[in-house]
Parts: sequence; structure tokens; C-alpha cells
Amino acid sequence: MNFETFIGAVLPLAEELGVRLSLHPNDPPVHSIGGVPCLITSKTAYDRAFAIGGGSPMLGMEFCCGCWLEGGQLLDASEYHVSSTHCMTVPFTLSKCDMCI
Repeated sequence: MNFETFIGAVLPLAEELGVRLSLHPNDPPVHSIGGVPCLITSKTAYDRAFAIGGGSPMLGMEFCCGCWLEGGQLLDASEYHVSSTHCMTVPFTLSKCDMCI
């Protein structure tokens, strides 16, 4: 089952029941792990997922600072995503990195 099929089946029920679905970025934010494609690796990937969800307010994101920092996109992505209506949570668990020292 792919994401589009899954969201097409689950999102209408989530909307009906008032359940919010939150997408966590891949950790680490790479395009594949062991040959298996990863879904959420960038702003573009989130935008595509939200488009597949038809802009539903019940489909959102977890803006995981650690994952975005690992991908080198924390500062670029933070203002855009955190100010969007899709941002549901913002955990601040950070990986060990130069920026944290």
C-alpha cells in the first residue's frame, strides 16, 4: 500500500471522527534506507503529502527539530512550517551536532 492509497482510505474516517494525523519526518532524513524509499525528507515531501491529503486540516506534521537539524534544514524550514496550519507539535529533542555546542 502506498501513501496515497493509505491517506485516501484513512483520512476521510479521521475527518469524520475528528482525529488528527501527524506526519513525522524520516529519521535520519534520507531518501531511502536499505533500499526502501522514505516518505518525509524535506519541505517538498511535506507539501506533496499535504496535497495528496487535499489540504485537510486533519493531516498535519510534527516539526521534529532533531530530524530537520540532521538534514541541515532546521533554520530554512522552521519559520515556514511552524507558521503553517499543518504544524501540530514541535519537539526540541536535538542530536549532538556543531550547532548544539
